[in-house]
Amino acid sequence: CFCLGKIPVVPAFTGTMFKLFLFVAVSLCSIQCKTIRPTLVSLDGHSTQLPRGKPLMAYTAHQSLSSRIYWMHSNGTAILAWDYGDVDLADLSVFNGKLYVAEAFEPSVLNIDLHSGNATEFIQDWALTVFYNVANDRRHFYVKEAALFRFTLEGKEAGSAQFPQEYTNGATWDGQYLWTLGDTETKNANVIRAFDIKDWPHVHEKRHLSFKPPSQLCQGLWWDGHAFWTAEDGDGYIKSIYKFTKNGTVLQSWNEPVFNGWAVVNITIP
Repeated sequence: CFCLGKIPVVPAFTGTMFKLFLFVAVSLCSIQCKTIRPTLVSLDGHSTQLPRGKPLMAYTAHQSLSSRIYWMHSNGTAILAWDYGDVDLADLSVFNGKLYVAEAFEPSVLNIDLHSGNATEFIQDWALTVFYNVANDRRHFYVKEAALFRFTLEGKEAGSAQFPQEYTNGATWDGQYLWTLGDTETKNANVIRAFDIKDWPHVHEKRHLSFKPPSQLCQGLWWDGHAFWTAEDGDGYIKSIYKFTKNGTVLQSWNEPVFNGWAVVNITIP
């Protein structure tokens, strides 16, 4: 978080005016740099920490006024959950062994500490309205709102590009293209699409690579180097997590631990 560098020095401010200015600046800083400390929920009856060195699944879900990250073994068995309260956690991304999640309410991208679960604001821009996606191409982070916005690895905005997709419920990078899950009209026509962003800020869609996700209820998108991952929004019903190929062939599926899921990634805790 680099908010301290954003407080300007204004020599003309003196006395009460300066104190008021400093109070407002520090308050904004604390908002920008806030950390959410979750409540631990053990799901197997004994686990309070995540196992290290083993592949796990992280899964976001939102019920009522509670948003959680659920953790599961690779066979789908639930381990524990971190409850973040009244936020709206959506798409997930992994970069350099770290977990990032889009928080739609503010909107922001949170960096999740893999040992404590603490969520610290990494990207936050009050000029934006809402976004449900986050991706990383190892040089920049990307979120789709009214346009496609790019941020540096330090979380600073680095420009935007026009983008044809209106609803983007997931995004990921496969080493060549930015892939998105969403539609231009309704979620009932969900499509996974590929975009060439090398000519930034000009974005070129690769229409011949588009395909349908395993289900029209899918939200969130993650590429693990070999396959895509997504999760269904069951809207009160337990649905599925999918691992699938670039032509939509399902390689493996698991029952979600709860309903109203959003996104899933696979990650190993160091």
